[in-house]
Amino acid sequence: MNTNPKSRLPYGIPTGILVLVIGAFFLFGCNSLPVVSSLFATDTPTATTTFMPTSTQPITLTTSLTSTPELDPTPSVVATTTEEISPSPNKCNQLTLVTSFSAPTGGRPHGMAFDGTFLWIAGYDTHKLYKLDTNGNIVSTIPAPGPSPTGLEFDGTNLWSANDAPPSIYKLSTSGDVLFSFSAPGNDSTGLAYDGRYLWNSDFNWNVPGGFIHRIDVSNKKDITFTSYPSPGEGPEGLAYDGKYLWNVDFENNTIYKLDMSANVLCAYPSYGKNPIGLTFDGKYLWMADYSTLKIYKIDIGYK
Repeated sequence: MNTNPKSRLPYGIPTGILVLVIGAFFLFGCNSLPVVSSLFATDTPTATTTFMPTSTQPITLTTSLTSTPELDPTPSVVATTTEEISPSPNKCNQLTLVTSFSAPTGGRPHGMAFDGTFLWIAGYDTHKLYKLDTNGNIVSTIPAPGPSPTGLEFDGTNLWSANDAPPSIYKLSTSGDVLFSFSAPGNDSTGLAYDGRYLWNSDFNWNVPGGFIHRIDVSNKKDITFTSYPSPGEGPEGLAYDGKYLWNVDFENNTIYKLDMSANVLCAYPSYGKNPIGLTFDGKYLWMADYSTLKIYKIDIGYK
């Protein structure tokens, strides 16, 4: 055994440094390798979460879900996506406020959806989902499926509603019948969007700096998978899909983001209001709800 503390390997590399390098590899390098844990159950479906931060190696975790087994959860078509959408060649078009009106939710508004004719908005305090005309008049209301409704989306046939406590996502008919539900990823399930294949969910993660945007595959109700991306801001809330890009509003930094489908920022704009929280797209305009001003804003994003 060589006990000389100053002994070196070939090329003049101190053995002590080599030990430190090897130790660092096992300490940090191993953490970036895939980690899989499974919960085996006969009646409970599982969810696979793939977390993709700055590391090139995803981390895969498996957790149990709660769902209604009798329904095929695959949504049909996207009502708010039209083939004729043609963004300006300039990706960062100027945003223009068209109009605004008070949110008729009897308290704090939250997520928004558009069903091809009517707007929908979640009332966080009243535990209701409101169907509105585009002037803000209430057409009808249905009970929210969870006690603290946040995100909202329409897939062409049914609504999807997120709940933040406990974090969960529900599929329900427009008359309020719950068809399917599962445990949402993260700690604070907020905005929802649907792109024709995947459901997207913002996660206002209170326990760590920054939040996440989860891409959820609901095509197999017994193995719902999540692919997670770091959100552009620390308070991700409302999500919308315009047929090509995602849009996300951030509650903390009062910003509207235009994102590619990997949640990379393409454009960032100062938001209207103070704390943007709900978002939807009607084929031409963004509609945004603000938590502090209690208003709904119709925004022209420069699409023809």
